[in-house]
Amino acid sequence: MNTTHDTQTLYADSVIYHVYLPCFCDGLGEGVGNVEGLTSKLDYLAELGVNTLLIEGYQVGIGAESPQDASLAALLSDCKAKGVQVLLDMPIASTAIDHPWFAQSAEGSAEFADYYAWSVGRGNGKAAPEGKRIDGEPIWRQYTTGKWYRQYLGRPMLNLACTPVRTAIVEAARRYLFLGVNGFIWDVRYLLGIDEKDKRQWLGDLCRDVRMQNPACIVVLRSEGVAPDELQGYPFASGITATTIVPRKPTLRKSKPNVRNFKHTLSTLQKAAFGRFVPTLYAENASSPRCLSTIGGEFGDFRKEAATSIAAATTLLYGAAQVYQGQEIGMQNYHFAHAADITDPRYYHMTHTKWTRLAPIDKLICKAVSHSAADNARTAMQWTGLLPNAGFSTSRTPQVFVNPNYTEINVQSSMENETGTVHFFRKLFALRKDKSLSPAFKYGTYREYYHGDKNLYVYTRSYKGTTIIVVCNLQNAYVTFSVPNDLAFHQAELLLHNYDMPAHLGNATLRPYECIVYRLK
Repeated sequence: MNTTHDTQTLYADSVIYHVYLPCFCDGLGEGVGNVEGLTSKLDYLAELGVNTLLIEGYQVGIGAESPQDASLAALLSDCKAKGVQVLLDMPIASTAIDHPWFAQSAEGSAEFADYYAWSVGRGNGKAAPEGKRIDGEPIWRQYTTGKWYRQYLGRPMLNLACTPVRTAIVEAARRYLFLGVNGFIWDVRYLLGIDEKDKRQWLGDLCRDVRMQNPACIVVLRSEGVAPDELQGYPFASGITATTIVPRKPTLRKSKPNVRNFKHTLSTLQKAAFGRFVPTLYAENASSPRCLSTIGGEFGDFRKEAATSIAAATTLLYGAAQVYQGQEIGMQNYHFAHAADITDPRYYHMTHTKWTRLAPIDKLICKAVSHSAADNARTAMQWTGLLPNAGFSTSRTPQVFVNPNYTEINVQSSMENETGTVHFFRKLFALRKDKSLSPAFKYGTYREYYHGDKNLYVYTRSYKGTTIIVVCNLQNAYVTFSVPNDLAFHQAELLLHNYDMPAHLGNATLRPYECIVYRLK
């Protein structure tokens, strides 16, 4: 049995719904999302047509069980009954700062002293061991004991050279597999202090040890920001999340979406991944701003069309399709009033300083980072316009921001409208899973047309006599389109569209954000 190949096949067949648990749904009235809230929405997800659930933001228990593990077991049982597999985002390189290990390690406990990466620092311990920074913040932070610990995004980094730490990670993964989890997302971008060769060796060993519990365990490595051609040294991985589509650099300029860059990013990934690894296809996730506000541009009255055109452009490529919560209803960035409202750790050094006490500087900093902060993806999921807090929570004081546009943009209104975005996503996912078409989406070669065009993203997927052409206008403009010469004179069957009267596959003027998908015969 070729386990790796089988798990890659499983992942390639995935239509994934990505949940960030704290802001998805509060089923207990606590003001924050929880497993119970997610369980209450399983019928909606099944109706949407997803077959895989990716849970991020769950407090995974490493070294000890999580208080929510019992609730998670019930959720996993319900998912299994509905034919939905579950992937759990599992930190393998860090813990929360309040983890019991950390306090004991900081105090010099003989058992836990080596569980984290510590240093005495420079200059009698007053300066960090080194000046290196990642995403704007130093990789060393001083603890109350005076010692310095290696960290990223506020989380202390584990010492992965420590055998008990590695053993605990394996044991935790096996425990969740026993509960019913089908696989894991492991973030490997910042395995600090490990050279590339040792990192690959350790990840391979970890994957092997975990699969002893369940050979069909899916393991996806998150490596955003790494060049796709550097991602071929992980043959044990079921899939790789590789590409960051939306830039995160602070800027005061109002940048316009660059369709050419968007297309180039996706095409580069397609060419590097095909036949080598299974990439993850997405336009937004829990660590990025909303794609409508960054890729969609000035969409004006064409919110539905922009949301659906972006979705079609990304979802029909080679790889595992993934949509982030709220993307299917066209959720947008949140307008933050103050820099301190932004909690994204990448910008903490800018948003939580004494200068933000000054109103003009507070306004400038907020403007510079708000458009690219992860907080945009972590506002409350908008379920209904008829209840307070968008139906996210019954608490009077929810712990996450609620976008005031929820009265217009919400799941209920989208489902009740036959032309709502939810229905388009349903059709899009059904297309990916259609038995007559899925081989083309799963194995088909990729060819891009209109390569240098600033408006259109046009490509084909071809496999064993079946060719599917995807045409997406990604601008708020009327754009002329002509079918490429080598594709002309074919009979064409319309598969998907986002306007009532779709454009014909020939010489046509595409309306703002219009997308059409045809099968050529």
